[in-house]
Amino acid sequence: MIHVWKTRLMQLKKRWLSIAFWAILPFLLTWIVLETTEVIQDESKIPVGIVLKENTEMAHLLKENLQSSTFVDVLDITETEAKQMVATHEIDSAFVIEKGYEEAILNGERNRLISSYTTNFSFGYVPIREMIGSFVQEDSGKAKAAQTILQLGDYLNVNNLPTTSEIIEKVQEVEISENLVYTSFQFQGENATKDNNRSYLFDPWQLWGVFALLSTLLIFDWVIRDRNHLMQSRFAFIRYSFKHYMLSNVIFYILFLYIIDLLTAIGFHYLFQDQWQWKSIFVLLGFRVLITIISFLIALCFQRYLIYYSFVFSFVLIVFLISGIIIPIEGLTQLVPWINVINPMYAFSEGELWHPLFILSTIFLVLWYMKGEK
Repeated sequence: MIHVWKTRLMQLKKRWLSIAFWAILPFLLTWIVLETTEVIQDESKIPVGIVLKENTEMAHLLKENLQSSTFVDVLDITETEAKQMVATHEIDSAFVIEKGYEEAILNGERNRLISSYTTNFSFGYVPIREMIGSFVQEDSGKAKAAQTILQLGDYLNVNNLPTTSEIIEKVQEVEISENLVYTSFQFQGENATKDNNRSYLFDPWQLWGVFALLSTLLIFDWVIRDRNHLMQSRFAFIRYSFKHYMLSNVIFYILFLYIIDLLTAIGFHYLFQDQWQWKSIFVLLGFRVLITIISFLIALCFQRYLIYYSFVFSFVLIVFLISGIIIPIEGLTQLVPWINVINPMYAFSEGELWHPLFILSTIFLVLWYMKGEK
């Protein structure tokens, strides 16, 4: 096997530029797509006006929570400016936090706390209204918990009870320190990274997985080249068989591309603040072995480059669609659960170590190796 690898390295010296390009292509494409979508996302934020009629902590907290959404551009304006800017479509809509908002929340009231200005062209009004409603509900829940604690303290005749504001502050401290489970309103596709406050429409590793499958299939066009009759005739004078030569090269590319994958993981860690566990290394290895074997088996079915390339792009496009990266397919997978079985991306996306296709592809590889040669 070592001699075969030396032969492959000699061939790579002549084609090092193309091999290097296809090897780093998944990383480059993932980075370009994510950065491009982030720029588009920043430029396509929904402009929304906020009018604060009272200068209280809860009112400012509500505005800060709205500003935390990556799809909303919050403008602090007056009510007069809100009417004018909504009417002239300078902003999508405007929300007015009425005077007495904090007092009403502390008293358990949730009606008529916020008014709004909108037009028939305010396409972002409904989701933003629901978002603000979720924030109000969260503040109301904390205030209700505080009132319950105070009532219980009065019932038990407890002295030195904390104030409502102190209880709410303590609840917020516990949420942060204990990392409690919470529910927040988000747009579909919004996946915020808490470490650097950056969000991406697509998961970096899912995108990389599709591009890695494409680059692996394109790299494995060497199978078509090495299967020509002139190449195979040389093995009559070599001590190992042609299939041994092919299988040794498959193992070589698994190791070579896996090293590139590990370097990609390091790059993702610094670019996207991606946090990895030890299990992820083995998940990445399993995915690399799977797509390499699949690429090899597919390449064995073709003898012409043009037909092979046409099939490769069609196959990757189908995998891209059934992976749910752009179009959610949860409903489709419930009706047709076998889609996950034929999707080579499924196990990798779910962080699982093995995939049913791994067993199937291994069986086909063994059958090919054991089949007699001409």
